[in-house]
Amino acid sequence: MNTTLTITNARGESMTFTSEDRKCKLMDFESELDAEVQTEKAPFQQGESYVDSLLETKSMTMEFLLLNKDQMELEKLKRKASKIMNPTLGLCELKYENDGGVWVINAAPETAVSYPTGSENRVPGLQRGMVDFLAPSPFWKSTEITTESMDSFRGLFILPMTFPTQFGIQGSSVVIDNTGDVPCPVQVEFQGPSDRPEIRNNRTGEYIRIDDELGEDDVLTIDTTQGQKHVRINGRNVINWIDRGSTFWQLEPGDNEVEYLAYAGSEDAQVTISYQFRYVGI
Repeated sequence: MNTTLTITNARGESMTFTSEDRKCKLMDFESELDAEVQTEKAPFQQGESYVDSLLETKSMTMEFLLLNKDQMELEKLKRKASKIMNPTLGLCELKYENDGGVWVINAAPETAVSYPTGSENRVPGLQRGMVDFLAPSPFWKSTEITTESMDSFRGLFILPMTFPTQFGIQGSSVVIDNTGDVPCPVQVEFQGPSDRPEIRNNRTGEYIRIDDELGEDDVLTIDTTQGQKHVRINGRNVINWIDRGSTFWQLEPGDNEVEYLAYAGSEDAQVTISYQFRYVGI
């Protein structure tokens, strides 16, 4: 089974290692992920009660071989690897591919690339290298960000009127199957005009609603990613516009019916929802 690991740093520079490459050979790639099991204990309780399990950061170790009969070219490969996996540049994107699929994770080098000495690690035409990575978010992600478009307007006020009559409008819904291992955040974009737009996850009953109107030229963006949560109109922070009952919901594993609602709007309005599934291990 051929395995490929591509490292791309913050500058966009990349280097690819594969298990069958004759120049940059991937020898080993190991990852370790621990979970903190949280418990609580009541007075006089024998044992403890389970509360939750939280994942720690993910540690990864990469071992590779650089091969070239031309010693000058071999030194260039060493220099390239050290330059790309430079800890001072911060997070890198690691793209891992095997026969089972392709996944990505963001991780920072914990050390500069080390080149061990000794006959087992360095001989003419061959140099062994090692580097450790730490991923603050421990999840592997699907490589593609999926974007769903939703119909933004469907009128409910029809003439001639029949009673009872529903005054107001709603958009449409879409069912998203989260095939990942854990809940995943969403990024929603509304393009006006729209009055009090709302995006709801009917699986959990949670919603995010804006208690204001969007003009024809307004673009509202919502991100429910932990550490990146925001509500913005044309780039301006408007998190104070959201309804008090709103929550930054995520897609649960399995089917999620996501619905767009509004009190008024236009067929010209557009709504999209984007997501990227997350996996504990690959």
